[in-house]
Amino acid sequence: MGEYLDRIIGVHCECFLVPEYKGIPLFADIFSFLNKNGLKPNRVIKKKKNWIDMLFFRDEVSEDRRFIDNIYSQYRPYTKSLESSLFKTMRRYMDR
Repeated sequence: MGEYLDRIIGVHCECFLVPEYKGIPLFADIFSFLNKNGLKPNRVIKKKKNWIDMLFFRDEVSEDRRFIDNIYSQYRPYTKSLESSLFKTMRRYMDR
C-alpha cells in the first residue's frame, strides 16, 4: 500500500491469530500498523479457529453505520463483490 495508504478508506484483511506461516504478521501486528495509519477494526467478516477476516475503516467512515452495514450485508468476498451503489458511497469518502 505504501504511499497510497493515506488515500485508502477501508481494508479487508485476513488476520492470523497464531503463526500459520514463517514470518507472517499476526493480528496484533496488523492492528498496530493499520491503527497508526488511521484505520480501525470495524467488523469481523469471517472467523475460523486461527484466523479472522476483518474490515478496517477510517474514523469518518466508521461513523457512517448505514454504509458499514451495507458493506457487511452485501459484501461476499468469496462469492461476489460490492454493489455499484456502495462504490458511489466509497467514492464520496475518497473525494474528501
